[in-house]
Amino acid sequence: MINTLKQLFSRRFGLMFASLAFTVFMLIIRLSLTDSIFGLFLVWNLFLAGIPLFLAMWLRQIRGERGNPLVQMLLFIAWLLFFPNAMYIVTDLFHLKTRGMVPLWFDTILLFSGAWNGLLLGFKSLSIVQQIFTEMFNKTIGALLAVGFMFLAGYGIFLGRYIRWNSWDVVSNPVSLAADIAGHLLRPHHHLYMYGFVLLFSSFMCLAYFAMHRSLVVEAYDAKRE
Repeated sequence: MINTLKQLFSRRFGLMFASLAFTVFMLIIRLSLTDSIFGLFLVWNLFLAGIPLFLAMWLRQIRGERGNPLVQMLLFIAWLLFFPNAMYIVTDLFHLKTRGMVPLWFDTILLFSGAWNGLLLGFKSLSIVQQIFTEMFNKTIGALLAVGFMFLAGYGIFLGRYIRWNSWDVVSNPVSLAADIAGHLLRPHHHLYMYGFVLLFSSFMCLAYFAMHRSLVVEAYDAKRE
């Protein structure tokens, strides 16, 4: 775990932390100039969004050290449960509206920067997990699993945004959570809104992820050729 934390806070992730600092800086400006605490939720949401990246990096480290398979499985399950938190911040854009004397453009940049950072953290963690499964199987299976994880994340985001379930409810309130999930699966015609949200949101997130992932792969390949 210590080695994973050292990697996470290395210069390699300097730009990512600079992007996170930008969101925090804008939030500090807003809090200092107004009596409103609007936007403070971004701090907690960004912290939650960082957990999947830490878990993915820890999983990669344990695999590299040929660690206990049970520990690897538990880390993967934990990553899968927390992964939706990264993309969840995108839905914080729902809060965008004119508030008092704060210009709408300021809150637009604040919320969008938070959503962007959530995507950066989430996409990086998914890239690591995809690479793990690619090494275990092949590129096709790795990519298909990445798509599956993204759609599961889309469903998790719906559960969190609209039904207010959290990742830890899997442990603290599993029966009620399972009942809601069973209702969605057994009576799909009663939950068309949910299926529409998951389909469209997850499809767009997949396109964004693979577009970014592909561009990074091509850039790295071109850099090696040079």
